[in-house]
Amino acid sequence: MVNLQQAAARDRLQYKIAWLLLLLLIFVTVFGSMIAPHGITHEFKMTYDYQIIDGKRQMVSAPFPPTGKFWLGTDHRGYDMLSLLLHGAKYTIGFALLITILRFCLALPLGMYAGTTGRGMSAINSLQMMTTAVPALLFIYPMMYSLNQVLKKDDAVQILFLMIILIGVFPLARQFSERSHHYSGKLYISAARTMGASTSRVVFKHLMPHLRPEILFAFLTDFVQVLFLIGQLAVVNLFLGGGERVMIDPDARPPLSYLLTTSGEWGALIAYGSKMMRQYPWILSSAALFMGAAILIISNFSDQLQKRLARPYVYVNKKTYKPLVENNNMLAAIAVTCLLCLSLIIWKEYEPPQMAGATITAEDIKRYKEMKAQESYLNYYAPKFKDTAALFMTNLTQNRWDSSETLIYKAPGEENAFTTPPPAYQAWLDALVSKEYFFLDIGQVAPAGNGEFSVPVKMKRADGGEEEWTLMMKIPNYIVSIKGGPGKQ
Repeated sequence: MVNLQQAAARDRLQYKIAWLLLLLLIFVTVFGSMIAPHGITHEFKMTYDYQIIDGKRQMVSAPFPPTGKFWLGTDHRGYDMLSLLLHGAKYTIGFALLITILRFCLALPLGMYAGTTGRGMSAINSLQMMTTAVPALLFIYPMMYSLNQVLKKDDAVQILFLMIILIGVFPLARQFSERSHHYSGKLYISAARTMGASTSRVVFKHLMPHLRPEILFAFLTDFVQVLFLIGQLAVVNLFLGGGERVMIDPDARPPLSYLLTTSGEWGALIAYGSKMMRQYPWILSSAALFMGAAILIISNFSDQLQKRLARPYVYVNKKTYKPLVENNNMLAAIAVTCLLCLSLIIWKEYEPPQMAGATITAEDIKRYKEMKAQESYLNYYAPKFKDTAALFMTNLTQNRWDSSETLIYKAPGEENAFTTPPPAYQAWLDALVSKEYFFLDIGQVAPAGNGEFSVPVKMKRADGGEEEWTLMMKIPNYIVSIKGGPGKQ
């Protein structure tokens, strides 16, 4: 008996928790944009910031990882991910809810009519088999991939919206037709028909009271399936809602750009984050966390509600309660909750994020962009720099100055300036030819300012010691000057 009472108490607690979580999801959906810590308009972008890296204060660009200011990090535009997700809750949940409602508006009358009259059930069964023979993702993606090549963006989104609706209509219609057909064979339905009841009266007066719980569970289940389908489609870059194209890496070959959501719709964030999963994992993980939490909350609520309706006696509490107007404790709790919500909504003030440390000027941003462009250029051409440097040193080692001098940059009019080695180059040549020094390897190429790059050359002396000489280069194919040499570091 004690175990049964404990189980009943646990079930009641789980039912209450399910309601609380559902109310929390509804609150976030309705008021998410009001409680977001930051806005998602242009003035709230934080594209650049100063950070301490390896003990040095350096400028970095978005996206930024999670910090105390941005709990879930930022995207490439500098928008706070938490704010994007809170703003996008109403669009994601709203899209899924609208799709589910439209599915039921089509499937419920179709299925009830077919099940009650017996007409069209075979057609519904055939269409249901066609639309469920393969997963919805495999049904929608190939068609949308082909249509995206010929349709405008808005037209493609509308077709995607319609396809998500239609893919779920016939399974629901078959479910309702089978259930209504089952009840249509009952004696009280036959009696109602004998007394002259019309089909609509049979449906609304006799079938709906029995099917109401099943319709509710079917609605919640389908709602979860729609959310899950939106998440699946987002992974293959199919999502609902608008966006703006943002250049991620203009110095890449070819330049890299992505379509980023302007509303914070979760599916679009998943689509964007899935491409950046390795470099910026917080983008995908935060969007997937919100989407997964919404799916789990609704699924859990559906399960708890089903248990509640299956065993209503477990949830009956025999204690008597005062009316709400006489229950001071309950009224006080409601008042405090309302005040907290109002304080979050009404008194919430958006403040554009402030840059860390000193203010970042336009000149700082210009220097940073030049530095990033130089780094991108270096990442692309570093192997070529090393190849040229290695070839130059190999030619010197083999006493082939005629080949080495072709790798030295010559200004117009100086084509014959290096027919004989200049003193600095002669010192390198003599050291290598005399076997006093041996060429070992080329080090890491690094920016040296003024558009130049330093290419370290690792050398070994005859006595076993090592030195590092430097080749200065501007473009991958030519050497501008040299630094260091025998006995110089």
